[in-house]
Amino acid sequence: WKCAHHLNATTVVSRWRLPSVRMQLSDAVVYRYWQGLVEFKSNHWKAAEEHLSFAFLSTPAKYYKQRRCALWRLIPARLALCLEMKFAIGNEKLFRDFKMMELGEISKAFIQGNVCLFEQNLRDHQELYVKKEIFLPLTKLRMLLHRNLLKRAHLVIQRVRGTSSRILLSDICQVVNAGGWKVDQEELECILSLLIRNGKVKGKLDPTRGAVMFPTEKSPFPRLLDRMG
Repeated sequence: WKCAHHLNATTVVSRWRLPSVRMQLSDAVVYRYWQGLVEFKSNHWKAAEEHLSFAFLSTPAKYYKQRRCALWRLIPARLALCLEMKFAIGNEKLFRDFKMMELGEISKAFIQGNVCLFEQNLRDHQELYVKKEIFLPLTKLRMLLHRNLLKRAHLVIQRVRGTSSRILLSDICQVVNAGGWKVDQEELECILSLLIRNGKVKGKLDPTRGAVMFPTEKSPFPRLLDRMG
């Protein structure tokens, strides 16, 4: 499994299927760990979380390094899902015990919606994240972070005005800036355009009026259980 994974994770390992026989726990842990890596690299976050959680929880505490390897992928996978599913990411003690405080800091920034701390952490620990092969998945979290802040802004404006079918970009900027995300209207328009194009937000930009039109019959922020690309 390890050799095949390094040769070609998506087209070799993902096609392998073990016979349906009862495996020993040690064999099952190895199988689920490498299958979790395949799902992780394929951006299948829900499947990756299930496999890696099994590997992490089923590995005895004395195998510290093996559990730590699973955590490096398990935490980003859970972060990708936590906004839609109530996953427990991990407390400070977990990150401290496994000497992963960098990942703990970026997890906290993501959950709190702190864009400044999130970006600062990515810059400060880029070399480490690249070495652990999680830098690109973490950068993909950026769009989910932006989406969640826009969702909060949408709810705030809806409560204040009673309607949210047409919202000025300047109003959204004002709300997210007050929340700590320093973004100008031009950048916000680009981010919204990407989110709409990728199906993460339902709406239509109106550049001439500097506004965005949201649907009223359904939520403009659909569930994203297993997508983060």
